Amino acid sequence: MNEGFDIQDVNFKRMRVADALKLSAMLQAAPPAYSRHFIPFAFDAPSVRAVLRQARKDLFFVLRIGGTWAGFYMLRGFDQGYRIPAYGVWIAPAYQDRGLAALTLAHAFSICKLNGIGRLLLKVHPQNVRALKLYERSGFVRSGVDPRNRNFIYMKSFAVKRRRAGA
Repeated sequence: MNEGFDIQDVNFKRMRVADALKLSAMLQAAPPAYSRHFIPFAFDAPSVRAVLRQARKDLFFVLRIGGTWAGFYMLRGFDQGYRIPAYGVWIAPAYQDRGLAALTLAHAFSICKLNGIGRLLLKVHPQNVRALKLYERSGFVRSGVDPRNRNFIYMKSFAVKRRRAGA
């Protein structure tokens, strides 16, 4: 019996346009320096709404701890015709250092494997040492440097079981 503390419910939910305001508020609540290396889109509500509205195949997931939004991650690039999605994650400052970024990676790996996607790409700022260590521990291999911003490009390949006909 776990007396003295409550077990927290941890879950993922796919985000929709209706979640734009809450995502924007979460991102904007963090100090600007906290998100300095995370710049996939502007954090204002109209920009976030536009990103979520335009997503057809791209995936955005909120990570909730109890009823509180603790972060989100995305698998993008499908809408632009890429077969290998780009992973990006943001964890709220109050929830950092609790293994949640690694949890989003495990969820992303499962989503990819379930959908027959055998590789995952990400870009990370060279000074984001904690993220670099996580990605390398998770099997990502540095494969280049983005010439636009000098971020490191990492790739991970994993085996994907093909579904059998009728299975």
